[in-house]
Amino acid sequence: MPRDAKGWKAYKQAAADRLHTVAEENATLKRQIEEFKKTAPSTKLEEDPRYKTIDEENRKLSEQLRIVAIEKHPRFQQFYDNKINAQIDLAKRVVGPENADRIATLLKMPDNDYRAQQIDELTNSLSPTQQARIGSVLNSLESIQFDRQAQIDQAKTDGERLFNEAKANAEKQQNERKGQLETLFQNVTQSVSDPASKDAISVFQKQDGNEDWNKGVDARLAYAKSLLFDSHTPETMIKAALQASALPGLLKSHAEALDKIKTLEAQVKGMSAAQPTLEQKQKPEGGPATRTFPTDPKRPYRSSKEMAAAWVQDMNREEGE
Repeated sequence: MPRDAKGWKAYKQAAADRLHTVAEENATLKRQIEEFKKTAPSTKLEEDPRYKTIDEENRKLSEQLRIVAIEKHPRFQQFYDNKINAQIDLAKRVVGPENADRIATLLKMPDNDYRAQQIDELTNSLSPTQQARIGSVLNSLESIQFDRQAQIDQAKTDGERLFNEAKANAEKQQNERKGQLETLFQNVTQSVSDPASKDAISVFQKQDGNEDWNKGVDARLAYAKSLLFDSHTPETMIKAALQASALPGLLKSHAEALDKIKTLEAQVKGMSAAQPTLEQKQKPEGGPATRTFPTDPKRPYRSSKEMAAAWVQDMNREEGE
């Protein structure tokens, strides 16, 4: 404590300065708290959706690591390392500082004849009580290693079980998708094979009494199904895609050709109806004679010119009569 007025004055000034500094620090902390309250999320961390998503992903990854490689899981390593280190620390205290590092090194080594021999040599100089305690440490370490290996084996068993379950589920889903695709294929096939359907495709429609054509329809449908459900080379799939894309153009060209054929057939039919008959009718009484081509089986006409020449000759002969 100060002994004079000057000392007291300096003491009080220093105290005032400390109080001022504390007040400023307190005010700063209050401002920081208020700013944090304004910018902090309104919900608790556990209620934040982002935290829930990250936590869920972390738990899934942790479980996968536990199954795939449990011995590399941080919690697994920490759990058994802590148990082993506790036993090693106990052994170091039993043997004393002069042998602490040596016993720690030996206990961390794999269990083999050399390790056992070295531990026996080290414990020969110990009292029976110390030897018994080291023996207890060895038993505990063996139990820890046994439990650790059992956990690893169980994780491998769980991993194989989950792998088989995932494989079975994948095969089940694949079969379900294949069944759905086959049903869809049948429905589309029926649609394109129905002439009354808006999706009808003539090359997939069967014809009554046309066995060869119907066999071709079956072959085309079988090939289309094979492309969807069987394995093919990329070249085959590319060619099939090109052929499929060309089909609309081919169908349009085919329809136009059919229309032209129908038009020509109609024109031929009209021209045939306009030609005279090959029969010659008798002249009606009181009216003009109706002339037709004579029909003489002994004199067949090889062309329309011969037929017309015979008709003209016949007319001239009648006029001379």
